[in-house]
Amino acid sequence: MLIHWISSRIAGIALVAAAWLSQASGDSNNRPATSRQVSCLSFSTDGKSVASGNTDGSVSIWDAATGRLRVERRHHTDNVSRIAFSRDGRTLASGGWDGTIRLWDIPALRQRAVLRIPSQFVRALAFSPDSSTLFSGEFNGPAQSVRRWDVATGVEQPIVFQIDCPSGIGCMDLSRDGKTLASTGHDDVGTVQLWDVANGKRIAILGESVFRRSTNIHELAFTPDSKRLVTWGGPADRRRMRVWDVARRRPINTIGDQDSLTGLCSFVISPKDSSVLTVDVTVKNKPYGALRLWDLSSGRCKGKVIPKIDFCEDVAFSPDGSLVATDILKDDKTMWIVHLDKLFNNVP
Repeated sequence: MLIHWISSRIAGIALVAAAWLSQASGDSNNRPATSRQVSCLSFSTDGKSVASGNTDGSVSIWDAATGRLRVERRHHTDNVSRIAFSRDGRTLASGGWDGTIRLWDIPALRQRAVLRIPSQFVRALAFSPDSSTLFSGEFNGPAQSVRRWDVATGVEQPIVFQIDCPSGIGCMDLSRDGKTLASTGHDDVGTVQLWDVANGKRIAILGESVFRRSTNIHELAFTPDSKRLVTWGGPADRRRMRVWDVARRRPINTIGDQDSLTGLCSFVISPKDSSVLTVDVTVKNKPYGALRLWDLSSGRCKGKVIPKIDFCEDVAFSPDGSLVATDILKDDKTMWIVHLDKLFNNVP
C-alpha cells in the first residue's frame, strides 16, 4: 500500500480537480497532462495565495481567487518535499530532497537564504506563531533531530529536540499555540513524543500502552485548539486513526475503521469545525481513491467522494474551512478551486 509522507497542514485555499465533480460514467482515470506534479501545498493565512512544492524542484505561487500561476522559481535540485508559509505571510520555507531548506520573501518569491542540513530529506517544516523561528525535521542523516532556525538571519539555533531514532523524523507538528511539538521517528515502535518548546524537554510519550509491537506513525496533526492530537498508523493489519487528549496523554476516540482507511495516504484537520478530511489512494482495488470527511468527535464519516482520476495524495483546508485543496493541477498554469460544501453536496 502506498503511504504518502509528503503533505501540508497550514491553512489556505482549495484546489480540486473538476473531474472529481463530474458525474460522467466510465473509467476516465487519467490526470490532466502537465509537466510537473505537486508534492506539497501550503497556504497563506490571508487565504489569497497558495504555494506548491513540485517534483521538478520548483516552487510555485498561485492566485487563490483564480487558481492561476503568479510566479515560479526553481532553485532546488530535486523534489520539494515540504513547504510552509510563516504566520505573518512574509516568508515561505521549502525543503527538498537535495538536503536544503530555502527561505523566500513573499510576494516576489525571492530566495533569501539557503539552509543546509547533513541529511538528504526534509520531512517536516513548521513556523513558530510569531514567525521568528522555523522548525525542521529530517530523515536519513548522521544527526537526527528537530532543528531550529532563526528566520531573519537563516542561522541555526542550538538543537533542543534530540530525537533518538537512527533513521530520522517520521513526521512532526507544532501546536497552534506554539507551546508543544509532537514528533515520531521513522523506525520507532509507534510512539509519539511531546516536547515543551520553551525548554526543549520531553514532556510525554504517547502510545506505549496502545501499540505493543513494531510499527510506525505515518501522519500526525494538532487540532486548531492545540488540545488534541490526531495520529494515523499502527501495524499493517490494524492501522488506526486516533484522537489523543494532549493534557491527559491518552487516546479518546478512533476515526473510521481498518476497511475505510486501508488506502489512506494523508489527512488534514479543518480549522473551522474540527472535521477531518482523508485521502485514500485505493478504493476496492481500483486505481483511484476517495475523499472522506469525518467528524472528529464521533469518528463517523460525514461524506465521501470517489474521483474518476488516478490518485490524489495531499489535501489542505482554507483558513475559514470553507475550501479544500488537493495536489492536482488542471494544467501547468491553473489549479482547480472548489468549495467544501459543493464538493460534498448531496454525497452520502
